[in-house]
Amino acid sequence: MVQISIKTNTTEVALNLNKMSGSVKSAIQKALDAAQALVWNKSIKLAPADKGRLRGSIKPITGSGSPFKRIIRSDADYSIFVHEGTRRWPLSKPPKAPGTVRQYFKVAGEQSEKEIISIFQRAINNAIK
Repeated sequence: MVQISIKTNTTEVALNLNKMSGSVKSAIQKALDAAQALVWNKSIKLAPADKGRLRGSIKPITGSGSPFKRIIRSDADYSIFVHEGTRRWPLSKPPKAPGTVRQYFKVAGEQSEKEIISIFQRAINNAIK
């Protein structure tokens, strides 16, 4: 299984969020949902596709222990080997499908970074107005 997480000091964030109004908490949760959807969709498009099983196994996970945690993962048993490479299929060997990459989660996260920051900035600015 391969998964991507956005990590923060969850305890500190949770303590600060408890001090904030409900509208700010709600805005942050919506921003998390939007960021997760963005990276999830990009991951699916970037994942190598032969028969589509890997792409079909990429799923967003919410509510896994914290209201401020979002996960995207692949349940395909071979996804870790595609994403991280093996001796036989090193990362230097490109996938067969054009427009795809081996480290689809990593690349999707990197490509989404600026847009994720913008999503959170807009959400927080709108919530505190």
